[in-house]
Amino acid sequence: MKLTEFIVAAILLALTPGPDILLVLTTSVLNGFKKGFQLALGLTSGVLFHTCVVALGVAALVVANPILFNAVKYAGVGYLLYLGVSGVWKARKKHETESFDRESEMLQEPSKDSVNTKLPGRKLYLRGIMMNVLNPKVALFFLALFPQFLDPASNVPLNSLILGGVFAAVTLSVFTGVAVLSGYLGQKANFLQGNVQRIAWIQLGVYLFIIGWLLFY
Repeated sequence: MKLTEFIVAAILLALTPGPDILLVLTTSVLNGFKKGFQLALGLTSGVLFHTCVVALGVAALVVANPILFNAVKYAGVGYLLYLGVSGVWKARKKHETESFDRESEMLQEPSKDSVNTKLPGRKLYLRGIMMNVLNPKVALFFLALFPQFLDPASNVPLNSLILGGVFAAVTLSVFTGVAVLSGYLGQKANFLQGNVQRIAWIQLGVYLFIIGWLLFY
């Protein structure tokens, strides 16, 4: 098993612009480092799921079956579309409610903290898992990547699990760095603070980009 070469490849791949790193960056800018890190934990947990699937040989069956592959893919597209549209709808309803309450002098101006309470850490973690689990291209990617670093004469399932764990650890490290930097930049972006609708529309745009990547890349 070419572990050193794999670690170098994993670092370069984790730094490559793609849906996962874009989502971590956006979440951290809009909601702070902690939320971005919680999402990153979910995404890397999804990586571990696909590692197990590849090691057990299930991924090869899914990739080889167009019906199963497309079923998983379109389930992921539907999930992302739901997240984006429901986020905009909830933000609009929240804005209308707060506007009415301000006129009644019952509530104060919302702060950025009120935006963060809409994104509990557990929900973000589960969202990250779902996004990777419902992306069959991750399994396809692993099926293409792992054989380049495995010895066919070795214990392939065990070594696949090891490579998956290494890939998850490297990815989490890179995403944590991205979350720290983008979270800091988000604190300086005053035009986002407290603007629930603007944040929701930005998130919808990111989800639509990821949907396009899933469908056409």
